[in-house]
Amino acid sequence: MQQKSSLSTRIGWMMTLLGAITVFVFFQCFYPYHLMHREQTMLFLNNADYIAQHYAPDQAGFLSRLVGDFMQQFFYYLMAGPAIVTVVLTLIGVLSYQIVRKFSDKNWNQYLAYAVALCYMLWEGGRECLPEYPLASSVQELGWLGLIRLVLTAKTNVGRLGMTTAALGLGSWLFGFSSLPNTQLYGKPDMIVEHQMALDVEASYGHWKKVEELTQDNRPYNIDIYYHNLALAMRNALTEKMFERHQNQQIGLFLPVNEKGNYFLFSAAGEAWWAVGDLTMAEHATMLGMIFSPLHTGTRNLRRLAEINLAKGDRPAAMKYLRLLQQSIPHRRWAEARMQQPETQSYQAEMQSASDTLRLASQTQRSLRNLLDSHPDNIRAVQYLMAYDLLTKDMLSFADDFEQYGMHMTDRTLEEAMLIVMTSRPEMRDRWHDYVQASTYRDFQTFNNIFEQSNGNPKILKAQFENTYWYYMQFAQISE
Repeated sequence: MQQKSSLSTRIGWMMTLLGAITVFVFFQCFYPYHLMHREQTMLFLNNADYIAQHYAPDQAGFLSRLVGDFMQQFFYYLMAGPAIVTVVLTLIGVLSYQIVRKFSDKNWNQYLAYAVALCYMLWEGGRECLPEYPLASSVQELGWLGLIRLVLTAKTNVGRLGMTTAALGLGSWLFGFSSLPNTQLYGKPDMIVEHQMALDVEASYGHWKKVEELTQDNRPYNIDIYYHNLALAMRNALTEKMFERHQNQQIGLFLPVNEKGNYFLFSAAGEAWWAVGDLTMAEHATMLGMIFSPLHTGTRNLRRLAEINLAKGDRPAAMKYLRLLQQSIPHRRWAEARMQQPETQSYQAEMQSASDTLRLASQTQRSLRNLLDSHPDNIRAVQYLMAYDLLTKDMLSFADDFEQYGMHMTDRTLEEAMLIVMTSRPEMRDRWHDYVQASTYRDFQTFNNIFEQSNGNPKILKAQFENTYWYYMQFAQISE
């Protein structure tokens, strides 16, 4: 009998270890960015006044929120988030197993306990895969399971009744009865969303090489196209390389900031405006991202707002955000480094227009021209303006913008666009002839010949010319 009990114990520990390893490997290797994104949308300050105000003992469930939020801030680190989730889910599984086993020592009850523990871990693990699920909710459940397990240790019914009464009072005070805000009944992994969050997280920390690697599979989603183009722009290769993959009009350059968006898109939209140096539009998108985020705050947006105000030279406003981040354990060193740096102009500040005029968010070309009128050497703004003209098929604007801002640029895509302009405007041939290589002229003639012979059949032209602007110009549909 003792031998059987020992074997059962070893099997239990092996299953627990296997379950913990499975959870950690999944969240570390296949699903890490959901956890990192959740950290970016919350803020926990290591400050006594802040803790006393937000986690006051007179609020039901204060302890689960305090512990959960404190631990969730460490999702910032790549391995810490999976490790924390693994510990919480494993403890949930162990406690639920022990609770079921308390009702009977029969073999059938052991198997039932394993099944209950596994199902509970899978259910709670699915909810941990949701992008806005607070870790505090899992901590809340863990706290209640611990109290239930404690109640079941009582030897008599009278003792159990007393402990139950005490546990209900203690649990309602420490953990609360109801589910926490922003929780859902169930969830499951979504690898498409995980991929998009990977792009967003890596871009927010400036890991552009990683962003390019993540967009190599040419997924047709707007956020993938947007970040792929932004990564190209960061190495000054936007117009040269952008037609190597599918483009979805101008949305691949600037995400719309309007009533149809959400906090994820707003925060992402600010990245392109920050890159080209339009601090007003970058701040506008970032503020909207913060306002509409689940907790109306977030370390990612605070970091960007601090950078924007430093670039604008508004140090008092920047210090407001930096002092908050200084009290965040994962972001303390980042904030202190920027608090100590000398007041030197950043790339964005240098490229910011001296005459920051009022404009609508939809007036993209006007915004870019406004930047370039003051700083013609703003390479990223030139690239984005040329790319915008091409993706909207606005050849009249392209001709004017290239003449005014882009004459120093040379790449194959621009040559292809110039040939289209030269076809409809013969007066441009003498002015642009030397900018176009002989091979581009030959390929253009070949394209036109095949186009005429096939009566404009896109399938025939696709194999040889899919990655050219000529193919995009002929076959891409432009919505109004």
